[in-house]
Amino acid sequence: MERINNQYNFQNSFNKFQNNQTEILAPAGSLETMKAAINAGADAIYMGSTKYGARAYATNFDHDEVLEALDYAHLFGRKIYLTVNTLCNENEIFDLYDFLKDFYDNGLDAVIVQDMGVLNFVNKNFPSLPIHLSTQTTITTGTFAPLFKDKNVTRVVPARELSIEEIERLARESGLEVEVFIHGALCYAYSGQCLLSFLRGGRSGNRGRCAGSCRLPYEFESGNKEIGPYILSMKENCALEVFGDLIKAGAMSFKIEGRMKKPEYVAFITSVYRKYANFYEKYGYEKYNSFIEGEKDMLKKDILKMAEIYNRNGFTNAYLVNPSFENRRAPADILSDKRPNHGGVLVGMVTEVDRKRNVCKFKAVNKIGAHDVLDFRNDKEEVLYEYTTKDNVNKGKIVEARFLKGSKINKGNLVYRTRNAALIEDIRKKYIEKNITLDVDFSFFGQEGEKAILRVSCGELSNEKSYFDYQVESDEKLEKASKKPVSEDRVKEILTQLGETRFSAASIDVFLSGDLFIPVSVLKKMRREVLEGLTEEILKSARREESDFDGENSPQTAHFEEDTGNANTHRKASVLNKNQLELCLKEDRLDLIFLRMENFSVEELSKNIDAIISCGKKAGLFLPHIVRYDTLGKLENNYREIFVEKVSLISEIIVRNFEEVNLLLNEFKVNPQIITLDTGMYTENSSACGFFSELGIESYTKSFETDLNKFELIRKDCRVNYTAVVYAKPAAMTAAGCVQKNIGGCVNKGDGKLYSSLRVNTLKTTDGQDKFGHELYALNYCRFCYNEIYTDKGISDFQSVDRLIELGVRSFRVDFTLEDDNQVCEVLNRLCKI
Repeated sequence: MERINNQYNFQNSFNKFQNNQTEILAPAGSLETMKAAINAGADAIYMGSTKYGARAYATNFDHDEVLEALDYAHLFGRKIYLTVNTLCNENEIFDLYDFLKDFYDNGLDAVIVQDMGVLNFVNKNFPSLPIHLSTQTTITTGTFAPLFKDKNVTRVVPARELSIEEIERLARESGLEVEVFIHGALCYAYSGQCLLSFLRGGRSGNRGRCAGSCRLPYEFESGNKEIGPYILSMKENCALEVFGDLIKAGAMSFKIEGRMKKPEYVAFITSVYRKYANFYEKYGYEKYNSFIEGEKDMLKKDILKMAEIYNRNGFTNAYLVNPSFENRRAPADILSDKRPNHGGVLVGMVTEVDRKRNVCKFKAVNKIGAHDVLDFRNDKEEVLYEYTTKDNVNKGKIVEARFLKGSKINKGNLVYRTRNAALIEDIRKKYIEKNITLDVDFSFFGQEGEKAILRVSCGELSNEKSYFDYQVESDEKLEKASKKPVSEDRVKEILTQLGETRFSAASIDVFLSGDLFIPVSVLKKMRREVLEGLTEEILKSARREESDFDGENSPQTAHFEEDTGNANTHRKASVLNKNQLELCLKEDRLDLIFLRMENFSVEELSKNIDAIISCGKKAGLFLPHIVRYDTLGKLENNYREIFVEKVSLISEIIVRNFEEVNLLLNEFKVNPQIITLDTGMYTENSSACGFFSELGIESYTKSFETDLNKFELIRKDCRVNYTAVVYAKPAAMTAAGCVQKNIGGCVNKGDGKLYSSLRVNTLKTTDGQDKFGHELYALNYCRFCYNEIYTDKGISDFQSVDRLIELGVRSFRVDFTLEDDNQVCEVLNRLCKI
């Protein structure tokens, strides 16, 4: 069997990508980027359409482009995951069917969701569509899994703050596929636990409109002044050095961030991780580590090239190897505190400055190419001058560069390259200007007096799922040649002229019987038809039969509140400290007081519950915002007496994550009727209410991001128990990174008390970056090891009370955090007038 040389062969056969042990998951904001990622070795692509995605400002795909992407990916054995990870209001949930139907029928491989309404809807109406829990659900342990039994959830994308050890335990306990984030931009906050953009300017990150407030400069009143103003800006994640450990930990999919990044970025980063995944699959864990140890120079060069493409003052592997405050590295290892954008790579240091000629000199510490972009920076990482090079310069050579008159370039300033023209051009040639092809095997049979047969196949015959074949016949029977008969070589030449098709000939067998006349047009027609048929066979294997849902109904909540219009209103307050509690105890008109567990010990909780009951009020608990494995252990053990012995005295428990829901329902067997979901456990549509109602939870809290018009939509369909928070300084961010530690050093004294960190003020700028003028405050919840950052301007919604009552809301709550005594009294007075 003759082999045909494929000059552009990435060895990316269909069968190979059906059987990869590790999935490299690449982003795509356009068809060009998607194809580049597949060319570079991506096993799967995640992408958003024009609706329902958490990247509203990305290019995104329209309806027909999604269908084209599905066909393109499936032809090469790759997968497409669609981001349906925004929060949906009641109207949008009904439109989901029409949005997803064609994608579902055409073989969409999975949807990525954070809204439980979307999850519930997809599970009920598209039963064979796998569901991936988005990182925005902030899953931090494997204990969430029982809540999603029989919901067709096949994969979890846990919070990006987890350590490798936590990922390993989560993978083992959940029994689901685990996808981890390995490269790209990091949020300072736990994903999905950020309202900063919304509170500062009304742009909700959960609706795909994050304004990137964490990338703005801030100033702080005291502490480490060597830390730059971008104290909430994280470096880019790069997990290449711990890639093998992540695979061994049980992660199977490795996500690259960047749906808004250029094709060159996506292609190159994908190619690097695919390269090392291939090494791991070849060698296994132990031999892989030995191989990498012996190839440190290769690893270093690959990381440097990735930095050339994009980095923020270098790379970090964030929390993967340093999960706790005590062991966390210095701020410089995780923050891009002096520059929030591309840091480039160092190429030199200024040695001479001639201001008369506006010329400076520097020695090249790396090779510099023509058309590279270089900039000169001071010690604050501020750009003093930027220019594009004209010539190549070898490492070690002295470079003389002209600069603009008035540029404050001085001896000792560093020179960085922010665009490597040669690298970009190389990436374009390899992964963008040419597309990969699918290797196929041809067999041609020709016999006088019979119709010619052309058969094509791909994949391995031993693997039924990856093997496809198709054959066609000529329209007419073959005749004997009157002159020169066709040769086998000529038939091979014509059939393997595949040009701009998506195929390349791996082999071809030609069997001719007799001296035959076969017109070139016949061979070309058969070639075209057989490849079209093979394409359809491959794509048909990925498609589904049409769903039988008619699109008229949406999953509804099983519980409806009988609202007579005369029910009493309930006034509730949550407190963070002793002073706030004492003031609330004195307010006779207050019905229920929640104790925030972050700042009360077990003994204090027990004592304060008794005090609340003795004052004739109801007692409630406000559980932690984040529950990692260490916190879970504390709740299960240290706080057991509260949830077991004191539970009969507790009227309501507010939960803020899925770990707490499972802990209360399945570990402590708490009556679900006393559980209330907080604002971040979004129930913005009746389908989401239906999901939680199936768990027995029927009390919810209106989200801060839901205006009255949208709230009215859900109240028409779903008269469940809602609480409205009419006053709060909600957490703008909930973060694993500690502002206090970064600025002034850790204050955790081991006593679990709440410590207020330094006040953080927004830096006033002249370019309009901060037109809101908000002050930020960071609190360290040392007991459970996380930060919450608040704005100075709280949310006050007392003016909406009458309308909320009309919509059937009878429970109103105020949340206290940073308020002094006068502010607490003022807010309580307004609450108790309801």
